[in-house]
Amino acid sequence: MKWKSEFLIILLVGSTLFAYSILYKLPLIQPNFYSDVSYVYLREYRDRQHVGLLPNWDYDIEYPVVIGFIIFITERASTASPFLIDSFNTFIFLNGLLQLVALIGSLVLLWKLQTILKFDKTRFYTYFLATVSFVMYGFYNWDMFVVFFTVLAIYLFLQKKLLKQFSGVALGLAIATKVIPIVMLPVLIQSLKTIKARIAYTCIVIGTWLALNLPIMLHNMDRFIFTYKWTVEYQLQNTWLSWFLEPIRDKTAGHYLGLGIILALLYIVLRVKRPLITKIECSWLAWYGAIFLFDPQMFLQIMPIALIGAFPIVAWRIADILNGGIIIFYFLRATHPELPTYLLNQIMGFGLVNSLAAIRQIIILVAFFWLAFPWLFKKHWKPDKAIVVAEPQKE
Repeated sequence: MKWKSEFLIILLVGSTLFAYSILYKLPLIQPNFYSDVSYVYLREYRDRQHVGLLPNWDYDIEYPVVIGFIIFITERASTASPFLIDSFNTFIFLNGLLQLVALIGSLVLLWKLQTILKFDKTRFYTYFLATVSFVMYGFYNWDMFVVFFTVLAIYLFLQKKLLKQFSGVALGLAIATKVIPIVMLPVLIQSLKTIKARIAYTCIVIGTWLALNLPIMLHNMDRFIFTYKWTVEYQLQNTWLSWFLEPIRDKTAGHYLGLGIILALLYIVLRVKRPLITKIECSWLAWYGAIFLFDPQMFLQIMPIALIGAFPIVAWRIADILNGGIIIFYFLRATHPELPTYLLNQIMGFGLVNSLAAIRQIIILVAFFWLAFPWLFKKHWKPDKAIVVAEPQKE
């Protein structure tokens, strides 16, 4: 019964902290904390009058199809039955409740992964639940759904052949929720032993993603493209790349440079001989270490990957503290417009917010090389003996 009591404690800590993060984001609480969920509701349903319309289908939105559908069903439910004061509060509560379910599902899967990978159980707290970023950003955006589908994909991939195919469905859903999980697709494909298995898995992932997106593509291709174009056209920010591009302010150059670095790092991941879980972790670090736009709530997506991997603990805690600091100072200009520009401008290369984010990303980049090339850090390398990686079975 010991494992049950340990897991119940993890579940209790995670669910209560997350429930509290829902509470202080509710509009009825004054003062309440900012969340993208509240912002999207006010923008789409109060200002733009999109009540009853389907995101991605009836109007442009920057979120992929799975999140768009979640927004739609929670808006319809909150409008039909505004049981918590009004539809606005009900919408926030329902989105929080669904994400709480996703968190619980993620913790169940992570616990099952612990029995496979044999990592230290304290990592549930040190890398996930007891972090600044989880408390601040747990319920902030819709990232918890990405966490669930990603963890599900990894768990199923480590199972027998039949379940491995369902891993492709889970990964397709993860990519259709937010595109970032696509970075681990090349690693998973490479680990399969036969060409047939690699082609089958790729087709399942792409087929799942396409099944969800094809109706939108056929209905309105421009609207489908907007979802991904919006991010690309967003200003270059929250990255160490801004330090070098600040003098020229060339956003396009930053995008191509970031993409080039990510592809180069992914190539390194595929070339090095490291355990599967380490390569999965490195693929995520490659993205987050070089992406041109890394808003702080996205840190939530990488937490389970670091939990089951071997990210160095001191580096993780420093990156987590810096990540939490981003939102603390992000809205400073609204209350203290008299302060110097470097404190108020969120996208200024050497401004406070961007510098916090940039240093956080540099730490992630260093961790990438620390995990990919442990022999470069031989004097300081102490591999996590608790992690016993289960390689996928031969097809």
